[in-house]
Amino acid sequence: MFAPGGALVESASFYQPGMTAGIGAEWMFAPNWSVFAEYNYMWFLDDSARAFTLAGGGAGEVLNVQQRAQTVLVGVNYKLHWDAPVVAKY
Repeated sequence: MFAPGGALVESASFYQPGMTAGIGAEWMFAPNWSVFAEYNYMWFLDDSARAFTLAGGGAGEVLNVQQRAQTVLVGVNYKLHWDAPVVAKY
């Protein structure tokens, strides 16, 4: 936030490391067509951090972060063959 005249009166900075692990499979059931399924588990480091410091050195809001996420993706793919030679027909 900026005060009149452009002086910065508060600031924020936050970094949350983590990792993702997953597994997936794909099966081609017809020429150019396939189906896939994928599972991902995302884990982020548990942390407690001060979100900002008030002007004058007062304590700001404290965040306690504990985050885990799981995703499942299922889909159908069609291969367009962009690498195939171009053939002109007249």
